Amino acid sequence: MALLNFKEIPQANVGGGLQDEFELFTRDFFETLGFQIEEGPDRGADGGRDIIIIEKRTGSLGDTIIKWLVSCKHKAHSGSSVLEND
Repeated sequence: MALLNFKEIPQANVGGGLQDEFELFTRDFFETLGFQIEEGPDRGADGGRDIIIIEKRTGSLGDTIIKWLVSCKHKAHSGSSVLEND
């Protein structure tokens, strides 16, 4: 089993052209899990919405569609925790 080292992903709050890498990783991660990506990451102000994903649950009474709002945050480089205010 491989472990993820989030320090390998560039920080989002530092320029250099790679600041979107964590959001792109997150999008790809959810897509790999089988979620549909309704809205992917985008540059600029997003109002706290980085990605919107759709989950389709199939049950004996039919299908249920659930939309999830994903806000991408990580603080691996600083070692601190993501707080509610973040």
